[in-house]
Amino acid sequence: MKHNFYFLLTINLLIATTTCSAMEKMENKLLIPKQTILFELATTPDEKFAAFISNNRVIINGKTCRIMDLGNDTPVFTFNNTPADNTITLHPNKSCFALCNSNTIIIYETETGIKKWNSSLLGDDDIIACMFNPCDSSLFIGRSYHQYLTQYNYNTDTVSFDPILYTTTLPLIDIHPTNRQICSQYGMGPGAIHLYDYNQQKNDYEKAIKIDNHHKLLRMIYSPNGSCIGTVNNYCINIINLKSRLASTISYLKDNCIINPINSAFATIEFHPNSTVLAALLVVHNPGKSTPKKRSYSALLQYLDSNKNLLSKDVIIAETPIAEFYIAQKPNTALSFSPDGTKIIIMFHDKCVVLPVPLQVIYHPEAHKKALLLYELLNNHGLPHDIMLNLLEAFKR
Repeated sequence: MKHNFYFLLTINLLIATTTCSAMEKMENKLLIPKQTILFELATTPDEKFAAFISNNRVIINGKTCRIMDLGNDTPVFTFNNTPADNTITLHPNKSCFALCNSNTIIIYETETGIKKWNSSLLGDDDIIACMFNPCDSSLFIGRSYHQYLTQYNYNTDTVSFDPILYTTTLPLIDIHPTNRQICSQYGMGPGAIHLYDYNQQKNDYEKAIKIDNHHKLLRMIYSPNGSCIGTVNNYCINIINLKSRLASTISYLKDNCIINPINSAFATIEFHPNSTVLAALLVVHNPGKSTPKKRSYSALLQYLDSNKNLLSKDVIIAETPIAEFYIAQKPNTALSFSPDGTKIIIMFHDKCVVLPVPLQVIYHPEAHKKALLLYELLNNHGLPHDIMLNLLEAFKR
């Protein structure tokens, strides 16, 4: 019965998508679908981070850290004795997370809430970057005013130093999700992007390639399958193809935005789990609604096809306006998808909002036509619903 319900719901939604697509062509403009909030979690002013750790569970971090089930106001786990002014980093497989401040790192398991590792990493400079290495049980640590990463193995308590360069003001570093590769932007302002590959014989990372970049980036991330890197600055989003090692622009604010580009800017990006679609958060300043004490903002969530380029008419797959969920303050620049790719969470100054991901993002454009055929087969030939669901899975991006 549960499968029947989800299948029929999916069919109806895909049929609705067909209608919307036809309306979009008739009006010759981009359709902005009306979205509803799936879940809403109250937050405190000190909480600045929220992310999915499973399809129905999120982690929220501030002065304290808590793990919440969606639809339940009672925390599953609460972590009170956390480092002051800490930052949080999640392991790529969501199995654990690390809280760190200037000289302390604590690792917890997400499933049990058990403390896995605790260390005071004393040094002359503060810790300003901390990321898990998905290939082993280690963390990469970046310190202020140093131009290298320190690698700590939290199972063996061993330390190594790797010659990975990063900016001394805000580290722009990411680690390949499956291979031993690191990307980094170096320099106080605009600077080239460097890729470092692991040399097994030397047991260290060596610079493999330099990619020209003329902008100071806000974020730089690998896609979940590791095929490309997404970069964003205030007005431009680029995709670096790791096979060709070439960068292409997929969104330029002046060309792609339906709102006034003078008062708007990209805030952050996040890859969908399918690695094809890139979500971009646009923040728009509303000067007419601002006061000397409060600046009014609205926001727009764009879903972009990372395989397209700026000249492609269909580079924007869908857009979700989130102005009605926002109250006169700039949102925190963090996005997170659920592992199954059906939900996205955005954190505002007083709450976390979970929105449904548009079907256009999950399924290929031709999926709605196939859905109608599957629905006909279901009604006329009595095929099992499980087969129908499996066939529909084939049309995911």
